[in-house]
Amino acid sequence: MAGRRELTRLLDELEPDRIEVSDRATLRWTGAWARQRGVGSMMVSHESLAGLLGVWGMPKRDALADRLNRRTAETFDTIVCTTAFAAAEFRRLGVPNLVELPLGVDLDEFHPQRADPAVRARYVSGGVVWSEVIDNLPEGRYVIWRDPVTPLTEVVQLALPTTT
Repeated sequence: MAGRRELTRLLDELEPDRIEVSDRATLRWTGAWARQRGVGSMMVSHESLAGLLGVWGMPKRDALADRLNRRTAETFDTIVCTTAFAAAEFRRLGVPNLVELPLGVDLDEFHPQRADPAVRARYVSGGVVWSEVIDNLPEGRYVIWRDPVTPLTEVVQLALPTTT
């Protein structure tokens, strides 16, 4: 588990060339972190922030969502919305760095039969794809996953508190 300071240290240590964030609540600050360090950044939105704030019982949620969405758009290089529903809040604000990109894979372009063994050999050592995943869990805690073998779902289960 990690807090904001530890995540900042980890990101500084990893020196990523880009980040992708989909947690619009607790990881919004990473856009400013990336901008300060010249790191490319993208926020992915699947939902309406005003809708989420409403679920949490926040008063004046539309104004708060507008303020948070405007700030998010200012700090991240690109805002990617996977639905028109999610994009509506950003469009209403006239956000210039908004891209609507539905989820899915273009199998004509990215079909497994089109894989190039030479390209894979260049970028993948020993057949293993290494990925760093930092994901938030309940109560503002985080899990940092560095193991390319253990499935992420198993890591999250290990990190969640046990119930008796």
